[in-house]
Amino acid sequence: MTDLKPPFQKIISHNRHFALWWMLKRLSKKESSPLQTAIDDLALANNTIRFEEHLTLLGLLNRMPAELYDIKAFAKDLAQKTKPFAAEITGVGFRAMHTQAVFLPVVPTETLVSAFARADNRFNPQNQAEVPVCMPHFSLVYGDLSQERRMVIAQDFQRRYAWSFPYYVDIARLAVVDVDGQPDEWKVISDYPLIGK
Repeated sequence: MTDLKPPFQKIISHNRHFALWWMLKRLSKKESSPLQTAIDDLALANNTIRFEEHLTLLGLLNRMPAELYDIKAFAKDLAQKTKPFAAEITGVGFRAMHTQAVFLPVVPTETLVSAFARADNRFNPQNQAEVPVCMPHFSLVYGDLSQERRMVIAQDFQRRYAWSFPYYVDIARLAVVDVDGQPDEWKVISDYPLIGK
């Protein structure tokens, strides 16, 4: 798995990085989900990067901008075939990866695994010799933090937010996101409601 590291430099070539994200139901501009509130609070408390809540379906699609139409068409088709679902969060974890410093693991249901396999087969055909790994999760903190600091944040999360696990988050949209540059430069290009025909 490719790991983004600061300074998240823009690609010098004409290619851009895109991602496919499962996203929560859109709330009003005045409301934040408990998950987004936690991400924002932890970024402020740990002097790390703030980012939008998401469950990555497939990240770092290095493509020419002309290929965006194909990515959008794939996302729209998948959203039309996928019913809204509840992502089951099982606890808090941490890893030595910048974009998964502290995260919430999600049960890899048939919906998530089959969507990942379909997206990976479509956009990463060169990976077919390998068995792709689907490790669904919501990141809470991005950053190059020490192992000890990651562990402290993960342990403190439960005390601070008092979530009981399993914790369920309703997924209602599939988004195409431009992920070039810093996370505060990332932009949702299109998002599609899950319909499940």
